[in-house]
Amino acid sequence: MSLLSCEEEKNIETPNPKQVKEALIEANKQAVEKEQRQINGYIERRKLDVISTGTGVHYQIIKKGEGEKAVEGKKAVVSYEVSLIDGTMVYSTKEKGPEEFVVG
Repeated sequence: MSLLSCEEEKNIETPNPKQVKEALIEANKQAVEKEQRQINGYIERRKLDVISTGTGVHYQIIKKGEGEKAVEGKKAVVSYEVSLIDGTMVYSTKEKGPEEFVVG
């Protein structure tokens, strides 16, 4: 028994996984750099006094607490807001009350 087809076999080129991975990494690096420029511009335009971490988090202490200094193993209570640079509120402790956690 033999089978025949009237259609030509199409050669579909599969992308090299290594090249795809490298291209995605490069695109991600460029997106991160662009976002960081936007954040830095926002901070500069508004002359904000922010603290920047090595992980990309930028924060500002609006009102310093008057309680005792944080000590490992003790409970801390904090109120905070998280918002995007366009002003969109992501999270606020105003609705549910301050967050409590053990330091350390």
